[in-house]
Amino acid sequence: MKKNRDFPPMAKPHFDEEAVLAFASAASAEKMAPCSPPSESGGQVQLIVPLSPKLYTALQKEATRKGRSAVDMIRKILTKHLEKD
Repeated sequence: MKKNRDFPPMAKPHFDEEAVLAFASAASAEKMAPCSPPSESGGQVQLIVPLSPKLYTALQKEATRKGRSAVDMIRKILTKHLEKD
């Protein structure tokens, strides 16, 4: 059995592929956090992470409660989740 349609069929939208790719690359470049390349001596990278005020406050409270700095808390979380053998 076929259903009766009460509305016209929809046509697929047509996008300019170059404009879409340009928009996507500009948006991703804006959202990427800047970081410095690893130095020859220390081998560490500085990363800027945008946080909401609510998340930043929670991070500060938890770091204070544990007697650590926010940097140590973030480093521990990243190490726990990313450095798997």
